[in-house]
Amino acid sequence: MEAAPDPPSEPPPPPEELAIEGLLDEVFSAPKQRRMHYSMKQKRDVLLATLDS
Repeated sequence: MEAAPDPPSEPPPPPEELAIEGLLDEVFSAPKQRRMHYSMKQKRDVLLATLDS
């Protein structure tokens, strides 16, 4: 008797879904003891990215 074929596996999630899951994990994880300090370049990059959208 032949073995039944495996059911088709689910396709991998899209990159957007993975990014959202990572963000949620980071937001709801235990808080760090010290705050992250960002450089002016990092702050500028984030500000410019938010203005473009």
